[in-house]
Amino acid sequence: MVWLRTTGIAAMVLALAGSPAAAREPDTRQELGAITAELIEKLHLLETALGTEAPQFPTDILNQAFEAAMPVLPAGDERRWGTTFAFDFESEVTTGALESDGEGPTVLTDARGCTPEGSTAEIIHFSRFTRGSVRGYRCIIVAGEGGAMQSKTYAEGPDRRLTAYYGVAMSVSGEPDEARRRLEARMDQNVALAGIFADYALEMFIRREAGTAASEEPFAARLDRMNERLADIAAALEAPATTPDPAP
Repeated sequence: MVWLRTTGIAAMVLALAGSPAAAREPDTRQELGAITAELIEKLHLLETALGTEAPQFPTDILNQAFEAAMPVLPAGDERRWGTTFAFDFESEVTTGALESDGEGPTVLTDARGCTPEGSTAEIIHFSRFTRGSVRGYRCIIVAGEGGAMQSKTYAEGPDRRLTAYYGVAMSVSGEPDEARRRLEARMDQNVALAGIFADYALEMFIRREAGTAASEEPFAARLDRMNERLADIAAALEAPATTPDPAP
């Protein structure tokens, strides 16, 4: 059995919405570089755990895509705020039967299982998918108050299981509604990023069964499409995020 777990964020991202804001506006260039490096490192760990290799996303386009997806306050705004991203990939592969995992199959039949029990989180996206002998779902939730979003993609086959998390959270000191508005202004970009990274992990996961040679061309074609989607997200910088009008 091969088991990989990087950093658990299932509950962390939701908690970030109510965390203290950063003391100052982050250095965007340094932040983006660190975010990209963390994602690439965790994808490498997933490769190692699955015993496969895959081409990586170009770092420059990842930086641009994260910049386009990052909720921010306007330049010169003196309020204290901060934004953070988080990633997690869990993989389990065995030569025998998988140990029971009640949560995954339960959510497959009831999307309400996406939200932690007792939370006020909202489900903003839910979908099921089947790829050969692998079935799974993708669920995206937003904290009931504040600016935090989490995407979870779960896939399960006869002898393997994968979970991919993506999270983004913004905090504005004393103003959770403002953080939520800023996140919503970048929601489309973050939902798209979550889907791209989960699809990439899923491709590696399924590729392990088929073998590198058997799946090289389809994977390369799908990676090209993922890079095109990243470029589309990066292009969103040309259309600055807008803040929805507050409710009357």
